[in-house]
Amino acid sequence: MSENWIVTLGVFDGVHRGHIALLKRLAEVAAEKSARSLVITFTQHPMEVLEPSCYGGFIQPLHERISTIQSLGIDQVACLDFSREFANLSAEDFLQYIYKQYPFSGLVLGYDTAFGRNKEGGRELISTLADQWGVYLEYVLPVLWKGAPISTTRIREALRSNFQEDVCEMLGRANLHFNPY
Repeated sequence: MSENWIVTLGVFDGVHRGHIALLKRLAEVAAEKSARSLVITFTQHPMEVLEPSCYGGFIQPLHERISTIQSLGIDQVACLDFSREFANLSAEDFLQYIYKQYPFSGLVLGYDTAFGRNKEGGRELISTLADQWGVYLEYVLPVLWKGAPISTTRIREALRSNFQEDVCEMLGRANLHFNPY
């Protein structure tokens, strides 16, 4: 039997408050549409493959990311291997690849989600594809902290500067097991 999925995708490194808002909305939409919620993430960080000299490592190990995501009521987490070949897929080919494995009827995405070769799959293209395919699409607004969106980049900067209180506030929980940089 084929399942009906509502999907989000991303690295979700750190699973911060912005991610949590997105994941909770994903679970809500899936419940509203009598579907299952699916998070697609990656075993390798895209930077590790595309710009290894700039890559500083995950701040949260994969098993902890998965555990945190599942604790938010997500039905399934799928981990894809990120490779150069994978990075060269067009946005449409990437979505078709996902659809073949997990037939989805909806996408719930972060406000700045972009995917596919050179991040060509931004809002305009994703909206066009969703319309063509008859797929529900929703973008979740960023969660702001000190006037700017919470991001893994901001958390990395706070970790490098040893601003543990800032890290905990952006994560929404104590920072216990993260890569200290």
